[in-house]
Amino acid sequence: RGRFDLPGTLGLAATLVGLLIAITRGSDWGWTSPRTLGLLGASVAVGLLWGWFELRTVSPMVDLRVSARPAVLLTNVAALLIGFAFYANSLVTGQMVQEPTSTGYGLGASIVVSGLCLLPGGLAMVALSPVPA
Repeated sequence: RGRFDLPGTLGLAATLVGLLIAITRGSDWGWTSPRTLGLLGASVAVGLLWGWFELRTVSPMVDLRVSARPAVLLTNVAALLIGFAFYANSLVTGQMVQEPTSTGYGLGASIVVSGLCLLPGGLAMVALSPVPA
């Protein structure tokens, strides 16, 4: 068993917190404001430093060498793309079903019908969640 990687944990947390604050507050502060760009730059710098540290520590929090193996990398990329597809589907389906028919592409249905259109996807995820990848 390895030791707990406190510097790696703090580095990853600092990277993600800086990135998330910059993304969520960027529209309020302005995307080119010094605060937003500074946070994004600091997140990139801390993230690079974190990666350098993780590659050199004996017991890393995230073993980047394992994450770079083709089987692991392709699985993670596929999961990311599927996540984007699920999000896009739930976003677009709800809007398309509720848009008025006068737009030429909407169905003019209620929010209840919109939810019912999304229900089979949610039920399929629940039913298939025990199936291993």
